[in-house]
Amino acid sequence: MSKELESAFLKLDDYTKLHSVNVQELAVLVAKIYGLNSADTEALKNAAKYHDIGKIFTPAEILLKQGKLTDKEFAIIKAHPVDGANLLKNLDQPQAYIDAALKHHEKLDGSGYPYKLTAKELSLDIRIITVCDIYDALASARPYKKPLMYKEIKDILFKDVADRKLDMDVISKVLAAGKILKKEEIVRLYKDEKYMKYISPDVACDISDMIMKYGKVISPEEFKAMYKESGLMKDKGLAAPDFDTLDSIVKGISLAKNYYTHGIYGQGLGNKLHDIEM
Repeated sequence: MSKELESAFLKLDDYTKLHSVNVQELAVLVAKIYGLNSADTEALKNAAKYHDIGKIFTPAEILLKQGKLTDKEFAIIKAHPVDGANLLKNLDQPQAYIDAALKHHEKLDGSGYPYKLTAKELSLDIRIITVCDIYDALASARPYKKPLMYKEIKDILFKDVADRKLDMDVISKVLAAGKILKKEEIVRLYKDEKYMKYISPDVACDISDMIMKYGKVISPEEFKAMYKESGLMKDKGLAAPDFDTLDSIVKGISLAKNYYTHGIYGQGLGNKLHDIEM
């Protein structure tokens, strides 16, 4: 990767950098689900990272506005695909990167921007990056919105399929990838929390499965009852009424609720746990 390109990437605002890395991570997992070869996966990985590079030209007061954009402001935002593609061309980057920057807001039915391209002009790479971009935007917290729940994201994406805007096969794989990444993050966060240091990875997986199933940050009491009723305590050798291990889990749940209540952006279990529903 050229120094000039990486330097341009670092000029992006913090949210766009984080979003770009999230889209990249999600796209790589989708590539693995599709079984793409290493060369194609690497190309997709880099194209995903730089898909929003044109936003370095978008005025910060518009890009970071904490409210609804005016029509004029949205028109300015919509210039970033062309701006990004031109930048990548000037830096002699691969066509795959240029196409990702230029086409990631296009839709299969021709309703996207900037050129109202249709399905025949949108490759699998573009379709993957487009859906990953939408998924992460919906799943992310912003100063003016909470992240959407998994089911809400799925409903929005499925509506776009019904409207012939997005590719159903790609959506199914992005949703699967998103679920895998979220579960891995939950397990990692639980292992990192001071209250979770005695919890084994397999029990952490059980916790994440239950939270994903119920789709909300539940109370310690609810969680204890669900965990007991699920049979997992017996499976893991946690026979009632011995709640020693479960009590530390409950403390972690309480900590998660506290993080979410205080709205710590990008931090804490609460932001990661509250928005998943199977």
